[in-house]
Amino acid sequence: MEYEGSYIPPEENFTDDMPVKKGTLLGDNFAEGCMSTVPTDIINPVWEGITHAEMPRGKDGKRYWNKRGDGLYTLGDSKWADYEVNIDMAFNKDSHEQAEFMLQVRYQNISVYDKLVRYYGVSFRDGNKLVFEKYEAGGITISQQAVIPAYADRARHRLRVKLLDKNYEVYLDDKLLISGADDLRPVTYGSIALKFTDADMAIHLVEVLEVEDPVNGSADNYLLDYYDTPLPAHLEKYGYTNDQ
Repeated sequence: MEYEGSYIPPEENFTDDMPVKKGTLLGDNFAEGCMSTVPTDIINPVWEGITHAEMPRGKDGKRYWNKRGDGLYTLGDSKWADYEVNIDMAFNKDSHEQAEFMLQVRYQNISVYDKLVRYYGVSFRDGNKLVFEKYEAGGITISQQAVIPAYADRARHRLRVKLLDKNYEVYLDDKLLISGADDLRPVTYGSIALKFTDADMAIHLVEVLEVEDPVNGSADNYLLDYYDTPLPAHLEKYGYTNDQ
C-alpha cells in the first residue's frame, strides 16, 4: 500500500546516528523517513516494493513507520543462521481482532512453489494471543501460543525472537513466553520477513543481532548436525570449521 496523501519527504542532509551494536546484522529505526534510500547497509536496509510510506513524527520527535493494510517484506541474508530479532511496535486501538502481524524468521524460499517455503512465524493474533508456528510443505507442523494482555493499546511493546541451532525463544517486553526445540527437520538458517494482514500499527525499530554459538558457530546449522559436539576433523577438507 502507498500513502501518497500523507507522505512526508525524507529528512534533508540526514546523518544516521543509530548505534551499531556488536553483532548487528541489520537495523532500521526509520529516522531518515525513507525506506528505499541507496546504497544499502546494515542500518539502511532497502525495503523492496515500498515507494512511499507513512512515516510521521512521534511525540518524541522521532519518525516511525505507521503501517496500515497488507504486505509482505523480506529482509536480510538467506544464510543468516543463529540470530535474534527485536521489533519495537505499537498497535493502534482501532486495530481489530482480524488484523494480524507476523514476523517470519529463518525464511527460506528456494522455489517458485509455495510448498517449498519454510520458516518459523511469530504472530500477534485475535487481539490477545502470541503464536509461534513452523510452516513447511504448505502446512503448519509446530504450533504453540501464549495468551497475553490485549495488545491494541497504543503502548510500545518489544517482540524478541531468539534462534540458536534447533532452539527458539519468544519474548514480549523482556518476558519469555514461548520456547522449545525443533528436533524434526529444523529450519536452521534464512532471512526474515514481516507480514501484515489488515494491519494498523506503528513500528519504531527492526533490529537483527547475531547470536554467538560457542559450539561450531554456524557450521552446524548448514550441516544440520553436530549441534552439541565439535565437528569431526575430516569435515575441514569440505570447508567446515569449528569457528565458522
